[in-house]
Amino acid sequence: MILMSLAIKFLILALVVIFFLVVLGITNSVLSNVKYKNMINSTELALKQLIEDRKLTESATLKLALKKEYDFYFESRTHIYYIKVVPNFKNYEISVNNKTRWQIIDRKNDGKLKYVENISELMNYNITFASKKIVKKLYIIYPNAISLVKYINECELAFIYPDTDVYGCNIITYQNLKEHPEIIEAK
Repeated sequence: MILMSLAIKFLILALVVIFFLVVLGITNSVLSNVKYKNMINSTELALKQLIEDRKLTESATLKLALKKEYDFYFESRTHIYYIKVVPNFKNYEISVNNKTRWQIIDRKNDGKLKYVENISELMNYNITFASKKIVKKLYIIYPNAISLVKYINECELAFIYPDTDVYGCNIITYQNLKEHPEIIEAK
């Protein structure tokens, strides 16, 4: 009898723990979706404002694409942009190790290597069409990064600025978009 009541109590406790874990998982998923939607909406508003400030509204169109390769497509009279927004909610340092491998550097030094996801799709995106427009790939780190660096060789690093060519693309943080409007329509 005592064993049966202990088993029932254990079963009830296990069900309560499972219930709370499920609720926690659902809450985490919903919050992640909200953060992602806010990131995309904020970036879209910032890009539209940048286009308006640069007086490109008559000749430019910004389209929300949310494709695997890019999130925004922007076309002006002279340029075509493929824009990917990279979430970095904890503002980690990002190190561009090579064309398709960008490392997230967490200064807590937990020993685990973390990498930015979904970089290679746009980097390897083959843009083939007959157009005389300049095609640019742009990564926007959202909302910010402690620093952006690129490996030059095994032991040499360089800081990445908005005008730095990084394997045929440019990288800028969301917070620096207003400070560097030349990222759009730059020659």
